[in-house]
Amino acid sequence: MLNLLDEKNANTRIAIPSMEGLQFVEIAGIVYLEAESNYTFIHLHPAARVTVSKTLKDFEELLPAHTFIRIHHSFLINKNHIRKYMKGEGGQVLMSNGKMLDVARRKKDEFMKAIGH
Repeated sequence: MLNLLDEKNANTRIAIPSMEGLQFVEIAGIVYLEAESNYTFIHLHPAARVTVSKTLKDFEELLPAHTFIRIHHSFLINKNHIRKYMKGEGGQVLMSNGKMLDVARRKKDEFMKAIGH
């Protein structure tokens, strides 16, 4: 189960279950999360990746909505790690780790609103 830590750290870290036990991750260090069936890949700054057997929806409900934006069926991004937005049908975002992610057409308006445009 995903648990926020004690109240003092409730807004800064999450405990992520893994095969070895629990890994404590700084929320600010999460660049984006990527869905793959019933697994989620958590991409951390600068280049680490953690695989978790939870869905992206589980993380969408856990992480702060003012920071994390669902831009696609497969991606939940930390808006503080966006480096660039490129126009297109939905467009694309360049993240701080150099990865380019697609913004779904149906998510574009919601995304633009979330980043203040």
